[in-house]
Amino acid sequence: MSSAVKYPWGEIVTGRRHRNIYQSMAAEGIVSRAGCVEGFVGKTGHFYSRAEAKAIAIDAHQVSPNHEGILNSEDLWPLTAAEKAALAE
Repeated sequence: MSSAVKYPWGEIVTGRRHRNIYQSMAAEGIVSRAGCVEGFVGKTGHFYSRAEAKAIAIDAHQVSPNHEGILNSEDLWPLTAAEKAALAE
């Protein structure tokens, strides 16, 4: 799976993290998140909401069946040292 954002007009944009997607879209002049749905895209290209992706990740043993809250990309792919440093700034 990849992190993804589905915009109201149906476009799906993928990236390593949801924040990276929003940064890329802002660079293109799209700054509103109104109507956006955050989720993930699977290998087939299908978009899954965070709730749908969480169920898939639990079934695939990627996260604990007791996982609380929404599914974040950090739950699937730990932050790299560079990402941790950038968040600390």
